[in-house]
Amino acid sequence: MSAVAGLINLRARLPFGMPGRVAGRSAPNWDPWLLGSIVVLLVLGTIMVHSASVSIAERLTGNSTHYLLRHLFSIGLGVSGMFIVMHTRIRLWEHLGPYLLLIGIALLVVVLLPGIGVHVNGSSRWLPLGVVNLQPSELVKLFMIVYAAGYLVRKQEELRFFTRAYS
Repeated sequence: MSAVAGLINLRARLPFGMPGRVAGRSAPNWDPWLLGSIVVLLVLGTIMVHSASVSIAERLTGNSTHYLLRHLFSIGLGVSGMFIVMHTRIRLWEHLGPYLLLIGIALLVVVLLPGIGVHVNGSSRWLPLGVVNLQPSELVKLFMIVYAAGYLVRKQEELRFFTRAYS
């Protein structure tokens, strides 16, 4: 058996590489390289956050794991969000794209209103949300991608022959 055939056979046996059916829908077909790179980045990021913040956290809060625990909580929120997005139908994202973009633009305007946006170093980029601050520009980046993807799906017939000259 060649090495390539062995790798293909191995991938077919992996549980996250096998499509299946769950509650009338096909189960997600996990990409092992993408999933592995996500796990590696999360682990390395967690190690770096902890090693870079031990002394600062000890000095400021008296707890050397303060920033590590905050980081792990953020990872938990992010992974939960990932699973929610993964189990949401694509059609819903296509439909919500324009509305999400309008909400994002509105949030960018709200940041500039006096008394609402948090001023840091002379610029206002953050919205205070209690214990955390939100930077709307990061959301708008994501919303723009969702909108552009939905637009390309809606206009795929017109865009298919975009380079063809009309006579």
